[in-house]
Amino acid sequence: MAKSFSFGRFAAVVALAIGAYSCGGNSPESTPTPVPASVTPSESVSAEDLGRAAQLYDEGSVEEAVAIYNRAIQRGSAAQRQQALWALAKIQYEQGENDAAKDSIDSYLASNITPAEERLALLLKGTLHYARGDDGEAERARLADLAARRGQFDQAIQGTTKILADPLPTSVSSNARLSLAGYYKEARYVASALQTYELLGTDADTKKGRAEALCLAANVAWDAGDGARAMTSLQRLLALYPGEERSAEALDDPRFGPNIAAGNRALVLFAQRSNADADAAYRAIVEGGDPALAADAHYHLGILAERASN
Repeated sequence: MAKSFSFGRFAAVVALAIGAYSCGGNSPESTPTPVPASVTPSESVSAEDLGRAAQLYDEGSVEEAVAIYNRAIQRGSAAQRQQALWALAKIQYEQGENDAAKDSIDSYLASNITPAEERLALLLKGTLHYARGDDGEAERARLADLAARRGQFDQAIQGTTKILADPLPTSVSSNARLSLAGYYKEARYVASALQTYELLGTDADTKKGRAEALCLAANVAWDAGDGARAMTSLQRLLALYPGEERSAEALDDPRFGPNIAAGNRALVLFAQRSNADADAAYRAIVEGGDPALAADAHYHLGILAERASN
């Protein structure tokens, strides 16, 4: 369970990008974002066009907004091209078009941007790599961001806290809070980190996020010398999210493994479909003689037998 979690670090910048380089409101759920193949020489970009694109996107006219942004990328000034690339990357990210968003971010990074803009772009690029399943590239982007910050975690905390004061999509808010908890931890604000992780263990937007937060809460509490509080978070993790990867890792963690109750261990093995180990764990519970525990164990043993076509 000592494995680090990188995605939360990136998502705060997604929120920051929405606030600082906004190109519109919430995206429609199923609207595609096609890119025109070309523009005619007569098409030009005025100072008002990008503002109009943002308004169109906010109204749900995604294709029209994207057409303007692509025209700005191809025909606009350097500043307009940068603004359009960032806005287009945001649309593509919100629409789940991660490959296209990465291409837009790469083009943006290749332009003459400031160090602060570069750091934001690297963070968003890391988010996209994670979403595409490329954890190695995501981790490299995270490290690039941390190097750029040079340990200025207080500044990161202030910036992320400011972001969270604004209304945000649930997923962005949860990931920004994960980032904030990580900054608290690295700045040695242990109480704040622990409280933030524990709250996310209840109200993060996904099961994976809640499981991750509970795992990190257990780690922080253990490192702070509060073993009882660590086990409270761990027990919640195992009981509520036995099928998540973090629960499986906890069984073999030498800090926590010896203190995991037999029922929790069996449930995790069952949820992870480690059928032979789960069968042995539940049979040990039955042989233990506690009627209350045995009833649940018999139930799971029945399902395990069905899985084995027995």
